This record gives sequence, structure tokens and C-alpha cells, in this order.
Amino acid sequence: MRFVIQLALATIIGVAAIFAIANRTETNVDFYPFPFTAEIPLYVIILGAISIGLIIGVALSSISRFRLRLEAEKHRKRAEALEMVSKEKVGSNTTPHAIKREQNNRLALDQD
Repeated sequence: MRFVIQLALATIIGVAAIFAIANRTETNVDFYPFPFTAEIPLYVIILGAISIGLIIGVALSSISRFRLRLEAEKHRKRAEALEMVSKEKVGSNTTPHAIKREQNNRLALDQD
């Protein structure tokens, strides 16, 4: 698996290098509200835009994953608490009727 990741990364770097060599021409970039202009190679503009898009995408997906992780942790804690309550009730003499019925059904199935 590690080899596949390294191979994919090497391929991406190779394609980016070829792209940069093919697009070395200077492009005039005008920063509109400001009186600044700059001559920047075309590959810097395109690869920079792709990089900024990737960073924004990773940041947004990380926020979503963090929120889902918090929700999963909350549900896990609730499930553990319910399991503890269930174990306490099953261990005591005051077993709910639904659990008694389920135990009776299991006994009936085991007798066949």
C-alpha cells in the first residue's frame, strides 16, 4: 500500500513538473482595487489556485469530520450508559416485562 501511495505521489509531482516547464510564460496579473500589477509565470497561478482550492476543501471537510466525530462520541457515551443501566436492571430482581418475555421466548426456543 505504501508503494502505491509513493508511486501516485511521484506521478503527481512528475505531471506538475512537466506542466510547470510547459507553462513558463509570464502572465500579467492585475490586482484590481490596488494599483499593483505583477508578472507571474502561468504555472504559478494555476498550481497556486489548485493548492488554495485543496486547502479550502480539506479545511471544510475537516470541520465536517470533527462535528461527526463529536456526535459519534456522544452516541457512544450514551450507549455505554444505557448498557450499564441495562446490566443493572437485568442483574436485579425487578426485570422489566419485555425482558422477561424475551427470556421466556429464548427458553421456549431452547427446549425444542
